[in-house]
Amino acid sequence: MRLGLDIGYKSISMAIVKNNEVLDLIDKPIATSKRDCNRTIMDKMLASIHSVSKSKIKGIGLSLPSRIDEKKGVIYDISSIPYWKGMGIKKILEDEFNTKVWINNDVNCFILGEKYYGMCKDFKDIVCISLGPNVGASIIVNNKLFFENNYTFYNAKCLSVPCYDCVRIYRSSFIRTMEELNFLLKGYKDDMADNPDHEIWADLGILVGRLVSILLCNYDPQVIVLGGHLAKHFVHFSESMDRYLEKFIHPQVLLNMIIFASIVDHQQALGATAMVKQQILV
Repeated sequence: MRLGLDIGYKSISMAIVKNNEVLDLIDKPIATSKRDCNRTIMDKMLASIHSVSKSKIKGIGLSLPSRIDEKKGVIYDISSIPYWKGMGIKKILEDEFNTKVWINNDVNCFILGEKYYGMCKDFKDIVCISLGPNVGASIIVNNKLFFENNYTFYNAKCLSVPCYDCVRIYRSSFIRTMEELNFLLKGYKDDMADNPDHEIWADLGILVGRLVSILLCNYDPQVIVLGGHLAKHFVHFSESMDRYLEKFIHPQVLLNMIIFASIVDHQQALGATAMVKQQILV
């Protein structure tokens, strides 16, 4: 049995997989009262794993919205759980459950979830863009997660880190686009989803189109997948995105390009289980 956990901003999601079959998907709120603290979140995560640990756990994958030293399993920054900063969470989990643990950021786990449990199983070159709660992007090249260095495409919340070495063409435009997208997402309110004519959707489509065009200048993906809570409203901004791409990208490239919004639930938790299975990827 393999476990994958995603520590989000509001909940802990856990995927339980055995023999490539998803047995269960579990969600637990992070904070149930004002007295809940960062230490309590750790207790909840451990309790969630213990609740299913009667069976042999072959490995645990953990998805976090943070910059991480994967080999040491040390967390550098995670705004929703400041207490975890600098914590060697990998060793804590391995000692507690006597099994191997893999850790990666949420965007990379998202793309692994799409690769192994979504609609990208038959593709070997994939780009995933997460649109909420922060903006991030991840790349699979020839069936492997692409890493230029240890900071490649880590969560865009860490824009102060020079983590864009994998974008060699239009790098400054890439950084500016990510900043503008993050700023736009911070201004998003749930009631905007009820108004398809709201100006936020036209602006979002243009920025996503610009981001896609920059990535296409650097790589040749077979498919681009959009995820995150704003991707659920793809129909609201797809038209302005298409107009931008038609203006700046060669028609033949667009003809062979597949862009869609993810329909997979619990992508990050499922992607975390894929780290256990596909160790060569991470």
